[in-house]
Amino acid sequence: MSLGSLGIWGLQGEFRGIRGNFGVSMRVLSVCREYFCVHEGFCPSPFLTGPVCPPNQHYELCGSPCPPTCQGEAGPQDCSDASTCSEGCFCNPGFFRSGDHCVPLPQCGCVLEGRYYPRGLQFYPEPPCTQRCVCSENGGLECHPTPGCSSDEECTVQDGVLGCHPRTCRQCQVLGAGAYSTFDGHLGNSGGSCTLLLLQLERGEPEEELEPITVALEQEDTQVQRVMVMAHGVTVVMDRGQQWEVTVDGERHLLPLWLLGGAVGVAQVGSHRLLQVQGGPKILYDGNAYVVLTLRPSSRRPRGLCGNFNGDPDDDDPDEEALGGPPANCTHVAPAPSCSPAQARRCAVLADPEGPFAGCHGAVPPRTYLVACERQVCGGGGDACPGFQGYAAACQAAGGALREWREATGCPLACPPKSHYQLCARTCEHTCAGVSAPPPCSERCFEGCQCAEGLLFDGARCVLPGTCGCLHQGRYFQIAETILTPDCSQSCTCRGPGGLQCHPFTCPFSHTCGLRDGIRTCIAHPGRCALSPATRFVTFDGITGATLATGIYVVASVCDPRDPAWFRLLGDIRDIGDRPAVVALHLFTSHSLITVRRNRKVWLNGVPTPLPLELPGPLTITETRGTLRISRIPRFVVELGAVGVTVEVPREARATLCGLCGDYDGATSNDLRGPDGTVTSDVQALAEAWRAPDFTQ
Repeated sequence: MSLGSLGIWGLQGEFRGIRGNFGVSMRVLSVCREYFCVHEGFCPSPFLTGPVCPPNQHYELCGSPCPPTCQGEAGPQDCSDASTCSEGCFCNPGFFRSGDHCVPLPQCGCVLEGRYYPRGLQFYPEPPCTQRCVCSENGGLECHPTPGCSSDEECTVQDGVLGCHPRTCRQCQVLGAGAYSTFDGHLGNSGGSCTLLLLQLERGEPEEELEPITVALEQEDTQVQRVMVMAHGVTVVMDRGQQWEVTVDGERHLLPLWLLGGAVGVAQVGSHRLLQVQGGPKILYDGNAYVVLTLRPSSRRPRGLCGNFNGDPDDDDPDEEALGGPPANCTHVAPAPSCSPAQARRCAVLADPEGPFAGCHGAVPPRTYLVACERQVCGGGGDACPGFQGYAAACQAAGGALREWREATGCPLACPPKSHYQLCARTCEHTCAGVSAPPPCSERCFEGCQCAEGLLFDGARCVLPGTCGCLHQGRYFQIAETILTPDCSQSCTCRGPGGLQCHPFTCPFSHTCGLRDGIRTCIAHPGRCALSPATRFVTFDGITGATLATGIYVVASVCDPRDPAWFRLLGDIRDIGDRPAVVALHLFTSHSLITVRRNRKVWLNGVPTPLPLELPGPLTITETRGTLRISRIPRFVVELGAVGVTVEVPREARATLCGLCGDYDGATSNDLRGPDGTVTSDVQALAEAWRAPDFTQ
């Protein structure tokens, strides 16, 4: 054994501290004696007599666990563990501990609400730092009002001292079971199924170039269903139960994702999704119960459920103005019922000073999480694991020292193939997209699943780098994935790291470009013709016409009367006041003649018939809120309302139709044909040609 290997001089330096800060363990003393007394043959006095102590103090190897203190002289002192001794520097007889010093009793300081303050110390007794006190030389407290903190400061505790400190980031948290905590620490709750405005920041001053930002949350029976962020003209949605993806304006995007040149970035960090807005908040969502918003101080005063960020928790109870109006179907959750001892023990691990979360307590006080956990477990017999996971995420986001907790609490995390659980995972940095550009990661690590060595995240799966996809304008696509551009004018396929290959594309007949289940695609739509006599009519293929004169017109018909799907629909247009309107429809089918009038009267083969009406075919006639609906699925749907008549037909009816609504063949060039096939000169001539010859004009 050598002097260097023991680091003896470093250890000797440790002796010179005072009790409570630089105490020396008896194990260290025994090691020192072993080295000097046994190996070197002599025992130097510093290790026998103890370290050098400050004035009015002396060293004891096994001193009293309850030494005399100024605070103890002023009131009761906690000496719950009086059976064990401790080593260090202790006050000499007749002296009392006052902070780091030992002083005679007449020089002791002041006690306010159970807290001791040495003489001469100036302090703020309570938020919002509008009163400053000093423990005077005569041992009395002197307090005076102060203006409070400046606009760029906040009244908060830092390093154990309450005072006006520079504003720092604060967190607003949705804790599960309807509980939430505001930026200023107010603990509230909200139940029901509704949409809650968490945060709204108005547009900044022109020179600040700050865009408005809104963060909202949808919940069902206190369960978070989705988090929505509106910023820089886009809406990003993180849905419950999802990882490695979000929707942007309704379209599914894989993570990581950059939008608008980095103004909005979203990444998967461990088990959570992290959304960052330039000049705004960071939003961390675990896809289950926990959401945390981190916001820097700003000239823009926020509003919403997360509070106003002014340092005062007492004014954070939200009203309708703060929430932008009353949230429909939202309620206040009743106080959590009392817990059984077993239930309380289940949640108590959060605050256990020896438990896996002990290293988090200094960064994130566990009280609010303990309350939320008890509400979840004791109120509804729910699972405590989401609450534990939420506290673990808050701890890591704040830089706390989280220890392995899942095994100890019985909350395992299943990982996909070729990945494994890590307490400090760096998922964001190990992605296929990150090969091409630095992703919008957090400087913190978060627990979650990490790909095996040599593999990268390709969405939620782990792949070899050679099978990664494409990064195009901040958006990642998996290899062989085919997507359509926003207007469906191009179809693009990912061919690997080389990029997208695109070619012109057009949606087929009777389809329009749109979104289905978050995927851009061509969506089938029925042909639709609208007849609004007071304004215009629009054919199935999009030709528009002007106001129609009074009369009865063939609106739409199957051209071939031998077709099993044959029908003929006539519209009766008359003046109502000084404006023309469709007052009645006459529908011919192979089995019947039906007349419906706008006043909800119906005739079947000339016989008045009440609604609703069901006929073979099947054909139904119903009335809802003043609109008559005639349905023969899948052949046609006709609606007659105050503004006119609409007709919808399936694409199977393509090129089989005649009438004022056209033939529905996708071409506008032949929509001006009359009953005999002759092309008319304009839409007015077309209307005249399609007057019903079998009805008196």
